[in-house]
Amino acid sequence: MSHQSPLKDFQRVELNTKRTEDLITHARDAIAKAQALLDDNEWVLEQEKRRMEELSDKNKLDQRLEVESSAVEALQAEYAMEISLTEEEMQAKVMATAEETHQQEIQSLKDQIKSLAR
Repeated sequence: MSHQSPLKDFQRVELNTKRTEDLITHARDAIAKAQALLDDNEWVLEQEKRRMEELSDKNKLDQRLEVESSAVEALQAEYAMEISLTEEEMQAKVMATAEETHQQEIQSLKDQIKSLAR
């Protein structure tokens, strides 16, 4: 059984300690890099979630706008029909008034003819 000298034992322990410290330092560097990468990825994820939320909100607004636009178009069509009916009614009134005036003129002419015939 060979015993190493205390100096050699010390050197071996010192070398192992240095290697262990180097491994710990490298591990900490790797952990720091991984943490930085994780932080970056979490930030990107948050940005993407916000973007999805904005797009979802925009999509909801677009759908609502489409529904409201359809409703407005329906009301415009209905109003246009009402205006047309109103114009038709006005035309009918004008025609009725013209007919009434024409009948009054005819009656007036008949009365004049009667009065002249007497």
